[in-house]
Amino acid sequence: MKHLNLYHGNFFLMGFLIFLSLSSMIISSIIIYKKFQLNESNQIYVSFNFLNIILDFIIVFIVLFIGIHSLIYSSISKLSIYTKLLFVIILLEIVLEVFNFYNLNDVPNIKFIKNVLNLIIFLKIIFAFINIIFGIMEKNQLNQDINSCPLNNIDDFITEDLYNNILNMSKNPNDISLISEYNKLSKNSSKNEWKNSL
Repeated sequence: MKHLNLYHGNFFLMGFLIFLSLSSMIISSIIIYKKFQLNESNQIYVSFNFLNIILDFIIVFIVLFIGIHSLIYSSISKLSIYTKLLFVIILLEIVLEVFNFYNLNDVPNIKFIKNVLNLIIFLKIIFAFINIIFGIMEKNQLNQDINSCPLNNIDDFITEDLYNNILNMSKNPNDISLISEYNKLSKNSSKNEWKNSL
């Protein structure tokens, strides 16, 4: 149940990041348009918005083609790549946002739009960091599930009953009676293994 909550939480965060990134791209485009319309010659700030659009595009790309894909197929390696890439992009977003915050050249007509963009970027940074934490937790959970998988316990000392139980569990993983039987048989198998090693 805990794993499912984590899984759905990651999906929600990734979807919200896509929404925030697309919103940020639209608002940055409006700001660039307004700057040219008002003949505002602050090329640095226009460049900031272009860079912001590029970073938003990269976020949407990695969320769609790496993040969501890694969740659907429970890929630990892709989830690891996703969290690392997202961390790097978000650090760049923070650098751009700090630059934007200290940029004092403001045009009154677009001040409100700039404030909305700043809010969206701030939310995006917060939710991206939460997504990175959830992604690491998801990766650890997948590792734990793989290591505790009954099929990993098949070795030379396994009994025929335990082997058959593991095969049945692979067909019916949610059968409580099989899980209970597996726990009992695996304890007996561990005791036999210990005796044989003496």
